[in-house]
Amino acid sequence: MPRASLPRPGYQPDFRNVTHRFHAARPAYASRASHQTTSGIVATSGTSTWAGAAVSHSGPPFASVAPVAPLESLPPATVPGYVPELPHWLNTPVVDAQVPSTATDPDTVLDWYRQHAAQSTRPLSRVVPAAGQKLSGITAGFRPWWTAAAVSPMWPSARAIGCSVDSLILRSLENAAQVQAIRAIGPVEATRIVEADAEFDWTAFLESRYQDNSDPIGDQLTTGSTIGRFRDHVVSNSAGVRRRLRNGADVEVSQQSGYRDNNSQFLTPSPQGTARLTLSFTQPLLRGSGEGYNAARTVIATINAGITTEELRGQLQSYLAGVHNAYWSLYRARAIHLQQRRAYDTVAALVRILGSRSDLDATGAQLGRARSELDVRLSDLYRSEASIQDAESRLRTLIGSAGLPPGGTIELVPRDTPTHQFYSIPLQASLQAAMQYRSDILQAYRRVRLAGIRAGAARKDLLPRLDLLLQTYVAGLDGDSTTFRAWENQFNQGEPGFSVGLQFEVPIGGRAAKARHNREVAELRRSVHEFRATIETALSEVEVASRTVPAAYREMLARYQAMKSSEAESEFLQRRWHLVPQGQLTGATTLERLLEAQSRRASAEAAFIDAQIRYVVSLTTLKIVTGEAFRTMLSIEN
Repeated sequence: MPRASLPRPGYQPDFRNVTHRFHAARPAYASRASHQTTSGIVATSGTSTWAGAAVSHSGPPFASVAPVAPLESLPPATVPGYVPELPHWLNTPVVDAQVPSTATDPDTVLDWYRQHAAQSTRPLSRVVPAAGQKLSGITAGFRPWWTAAAVSPMWPSARAIGCSVDSLILRSLENAAQVQAIRAIGPVEATRIVEADAEFDWTAFLESRYQDNSDPIGDQLTTGSTIGRFRDHVVSNSAGVRRRLRNGADVEVSQQSGYRDNNSQFLTPSPQGTARLTLSFTQPLLRGSGEGYNAARTVIATINAGITTEELRGQLQSYLAGVHNAYWSLYRARAIHLQQRRAYDTVAALVRILGSRSDLDATGAQLGRARSELDVRLSDLYRSEASIQDAESRLRTLIGSAGLPPGGTIELVPRDTPTHQFYSIPLQASLQAAMQYRSDILQAYRRVRLAGIRAGAARKDLLPRLDLLLQTYVAGLDGDSTTFRAWENQFNQGEPGFSVGLQFEVPIGGRAAKARHNREVAELRRSVHEFRATIETALSEVEVASRTVPAAYREMLARYQAMKSSEAESEFLQRRWHLVPQGQLTGATTLERLLEAQSRRASAEAAFIDAQIRYVVSLTTLKIVTGEAFRTMLSIEN
């Protein structure tokens, strides 16, 4: 065979015509006559070549293949998303704001995906078994031989503690330090809501001041004389309450009182007490007005608390899913250990039989081969025992080791066993449940709401400030420093005074407000796209988990049949080995085949328990990806 030449330096392979050549070659082998493969694999009619090896097919393993449509022929997505508004009246030379935009309500996006999910179906398996092969169900009432021992104590020296999936989950919720740390975050976020809403609480204030003024006299109008200094003694007090209303208005009620005495002949009466009751009201008319704008901080804090709650709920679901999987890992480890123990005892019985017949017909080679296999089974037994201890350690850590006896002194004995029953869960129901319960979807939904509120507040900030100013007061005065009598006079003498005005303010250019608005609008657009991406990712995970359930069940059925076949083979060779004289070559061959059959039986039993666990875990995984798992057990402290 000639040696393959190395490519020259700088060589670049040309793949431009590979696809064309592949498709052009398809009719050449697709129309050939069908043949039966020697391996029993059934595929599409015809003969194909892959990696230089020809494989012939007979019979269709898949359903009728539809013609392939190019991706470019599919219409673009029509999912509701970011939709710009028409030009707004704010687009004026004074404000010169970018055209405000908004995002479609996230409920509309969810409704579109709900309708899309209602049309989704889970395709049936397209794999067709070979002729004569039938995948039958598990026999009614079937109970593997290791089940009773797996849920019974194994170690006499340890204290046996029975546990089920539900009991472990409940204990982890009550005792696990990590769970308590997660749940304790809820009250922290709840305080932020109160903190934001406290902006509208009443505020009381009190101010008291004493002034002792000594100033030079610059004219006779100060004291009536130019001799000496002007000496003025003033005591002023002010007390009241103020509050920001939810529509943005500021209200203040204050009572002022004072005392004044100086050496001016123009102060009459002297000394004198003063009193003044004032009511002030400032109402924003443009920027800063409206209950929605002023409640934004409280609403944002509430939404953030909801986002945190869903995030924590997702963490708790993942944690409890770990507890669930750790339980089944413990059950699997115990079942594997029992299988390894039985395999070890089986080979040990063969060694004893060969040892007793060494003087008759058993050869040294046969005895050595059996002892070698016994050593291998012993090593597997040690490893499986360590796996049980590792699984118990992981489970103890997950449920919280506090309150449990020290490690090594107890044995966790499972009480739940894997199910063989098939649960048909419609794909549409799983998709709908995911959009209703998934934590990441609910978080993304709230983030769209959050971004919309911030964008709306930033849009309000584009307006100029125009405030209505209202104030009214009553005042009283009395001599002899009698402040209380002055307080009475403010109600029974004279009439109230008042003032009305407007305050206008607008930043020249308004660049800061525009920048904030543009940033919040961009964040709103991004949050909508992330919301869609989150939904699509979640639905994809649900589809995968939904397909895994029937696939895992069919795998369990196939492993069950393989285990029954390996059992029949092992028992047949066991009986044959007892009948064949050991001194002959046939006896050695039969022993070798028997040891291999016993090894295959142990592997088939291990594969069956693995398939059992995968099927049980797939059911819980489907509930986890839909957000329904453990939901009634989860509560975040408030």
